[in-house]
Amino acid sequence: MVGGSQTREEWLVKAELAEVIVFDLDGTLVDSDYANFLSYKDAVMHVLSKHIELDFAQGIRITREVLKELIPTITDKQLEDIVSHKERIYHKFLSETKVNAQLIEIVARSQGKEVVLATNSRKFRAELLLKHHGIIEKFSRKIYKDAEDQRDKYVKLMAEIPKEKMQILVFENDGNAIESAIDCGIEINQIIDVCRIENE
Repeated sequence: MVGGSQTREEWLVKAELAEVIVFDLDGTLVDSDYANFLSYKDAVMHVLSKHIELDFAQGIRITREVLKELIPTITDKQLEDIVSHKERIYHKFLSETKVNAQLIEIVARSQGKEVVLATNSRKFRAELLLKHHGIIEKFSRKIYKDAEDQRDKYVKLMAEIPKEKMQILVFENDGNAIESAIDCGIEINQIIDVCRIENE
């Protein structure tokens, strides 16, 4: 987990100064990698009806792209069926997820501010996680992956936030998402890379 009281205090000070606090979900607010792996493994077995060697590796999140690499013979139809089945059974593995206690504390202390969830997860699965951990009502705004609106989550966020509220603090764990946030005008000193800090 995130190390040391110094980090916790620094985060709390930055959060206190911010007007808008943005949290990514998977890998940042909630560690869901193992639940994601288990649900994909179950779905692969169900759809392909044969044993495929899938092993959990810390820090590697199973996605459609990863499955294509692991199973080169997989068809687009099989992949769609796997993803669909994975979404249906994901709830069975919610007990394998855990929150980042330090970030949950910041969420709790930030009520009254603009507290935003910005995730690349689809609404249904994200809300399963949020409800399971009792934090769905803690956010004043939620940005999900949307089939109709393919824009990046930070592009959507910056279009929604009033321009006078630009004292933003972002908690994120994905390098590509951090680059996107910077491209959208969020300064690097306004972004806390949770993954980098965890690995220090």
